[in-house]
Amino acid sequence: MPDLGQAQTGHGVKALRSTPKQLKLTASDKTAAMFKCMGNNHYVPMLWAGTATVASGTTAVVLASGVKFYDMDLATYATVIATAKSDPGDDFWVAHDTGANTITLTIGTTAADAIDFNVQYMLGPGIDISTLSTRGTGAPAQSYP
Repeated sequence: MPDLGQAQTGHGVKALRSTPKQLKLTASDKTAAMFKCMGNNHYVPMLWAGTATVASGTTAVVLASGVKFYDMDLATYATVIATAKSDPGDDFWVAHDTGANTITLTIGTTAADAIDFNVQYMLGPGIDISTLSTRGTGAPAQSYP
């Protein structure tokens, strides 16, 4: 298994190989958010985005099920924000079932057509990331370049 532990990009014999990087995570004493180290004492909030679709004739879609980070359930620890790309009707909400470790996006009425959503996930409580910088300290503090 010579490819074990190697990431591949490209195709065929010209595929480039690189060693996957380990990600260092740290937490802030001030905001209880998780941050990833980008090197040189620069930390950014651990967040990612994706899309979800509530199919026609349904009222919900599961966004995450059983996901854990360092034995922390995503449903317990994540902040999830969903934005509809089209009119979802009366209401929509994101429900966290901490017992089953699932996150579900639900709309108030059955969808006549499929409804797409942009979804953002962040480890920790919701914070205004535009006010954060961690140059040199590893703890969030306002800083200007």
